[in-house]
Amino acid sequence: MPEMILKDVECPYCHCITDAIKYDKWIAYKCCGVGNNRNNDYDKKKSEYLYIKNQKLIKDHKDLLFKTCGMPDRYKHLKFKTFPNNTKEQIEIINICMQYISNYQGKFLTMYGLTSTGKTAMASIIMKYIINKNSDIRFMCKFINENELINEIVGFNQKEIYQKYINYDLLVIDELGLKGGNEKIFSVIDGRYNKLKSTIITTNIDLTKTQDKILFRISERCFQSPNIVLYFNGESLRKNNNNNSSSNSNNNDQDKYIN
Repeated sequence: MPEMILKDVECPYCHCITDAIKYDKWIAYKCCGVGNNRNNDYDKKKSEYLYIKNQKLIKDHKDLLFKTCGMPDRYKHLKFKTFPNNTKEQIEIINICMQYISNYQGKFLTMYGLTSTGKTAMASIIMKYIINKNSDIRFMCKFINENELINEIVGFNQKEIYQKYINYDLLVIDELGLKGGNEKIFSVIDGRYNKLKSTIITTNIDLTKTQDKILFRISERCFQSPNIVLYFNGESLRKNNNNNSSSNSNNNDQDKYIN
């Protein structure tokens, strides 16, 4: 659909040199409106054009984020309604995570606990909701596990780490601490903590009992109010998810992402 703002064009009605808006099959001239209708048609059409253009930019940006943020394909079909809610603890986790989405700016959300209890799945769901609700085309986010992040920042100086990872509006760090604490990971987390950057962390480590000095320093930042820490326990969800994988794999989650 052709669309553009025209500068210094001749109006066919009054022959003045003026600005115009071209959109689809019509052109609105600043001097004569649309079709020589000398009223507010130009301003109205310009507002309509800018609104439509802005909505398209927002949609394109969301599509790009959804494709490039690094979220694992395995979890892209998930929604809050597909997350298990069979126990009181699971229902409470869902409610807290929904509250986090409504007021996530500047907060850490840390999810720790047993393996295969839904931490990575929940982090993916939250990221999708935040992408979908955000209308700022400058918003940037990244989903990355700890090993990938370590490999990514090997050889970087502190300034490059700061620029690339500390400045994401939302960063998900999955599987923190599998090999113990890491100074480079701490530098990223500490930088985000100091800049009030929204961060989601998943880990199998019990951060309340860790003896690792670096992980302890990370936990101090994660546990400080108003940050949120959630404990995941219970049986493995992977066996149940495998039973539903064939039906879920056909879902086109990209139509509105998480409706």
